[in-house]
Amino acid sequence: MRIDVEVLKRLTGVFLESEEPLTTWFDLREALPNVKDTHLAWYLDLLHDDGFLMRVDRKPGTGVNYNGNGTIRPSTFPLRLTSQGMSFAANLHRSEAIKWLERSLRDVKHLSLQLLSGSLQQWAASGFPLPSS
Repeated sequence: MRIDVEVLKRLTGVFLESEEPLTTWFDLREALPNVKDTHLAWYLDLLHDDGFLMRVDRKPGTGVNYNGNGTIRPSTFPLRLTSQGMSFAANLHRSEAIKWLERSLRDVKHLSLQLLSGSLQQWAASGFPLPSS
């Protein structure tokens, strides 16, 4: 599955626009009604894998459980963006960052999750610099 940058932007936007520091699966579900539950869980996993998202109880994972039949069981654990996640989200909402990310994702034909995870972590660690076109 390819990453839809607009979904990622809308998802992180829920955290940025919230008046509370924590949000839940149900808040995210309400804000992204056209995104399948399994896809929403996948995006949360990606954010967690890169250290951008964590459960408020600091246990590993997002709290979303995958059932054997391909469905998910949502969590009631509140989630929050980490400080690195807040920086990622803020930069993701900058229009030039979105254009660069979309171009990068479009140019890469076969991108593994491991490579993407490493790339996002490296990009975040370097302060989200935008390469020249």
